[in-house]
Amino acid sequence: MYLQIKNISKIYGSVHAVDNVSLDIAKNEFVCILGPSGCGKTTLLRLIAGLEDANQGELFIGGENLISVPAQHRNFGIVFQSYSLFQNMTIAENVGYGLSIRKI
Repeated sequence: MYLQIKNISKIYGSVHAVDNVSLDIAKNEFVCILGPSGCGKTTLLRLIAGLEDANQGELFIGGENLISVPAQHRNFGIVFQSYSLFQNMTIAENVGYGLSIRKI
């Protein structure tokens, strides 16, 4: 696996923003993280990028454990846009755009 997340959690006070999440993502695999507001999508991305410290769990990139590696040494970035890539499209069209370009 290229990106492997094992039982990662982030807790703010009594709020479990990310609760025991595990993922295995292969190199060149296309992955979407979808969910309602407040479900932990942004927090998970911030944990992967190193912008937040996990309360527990492990994060591996290419087999190297990055859980204690600072953000500037992880070679990840996050660019947030509005809730949709294309304002003139529906949610389904926005989500499906990348797939249609790849003819999937």
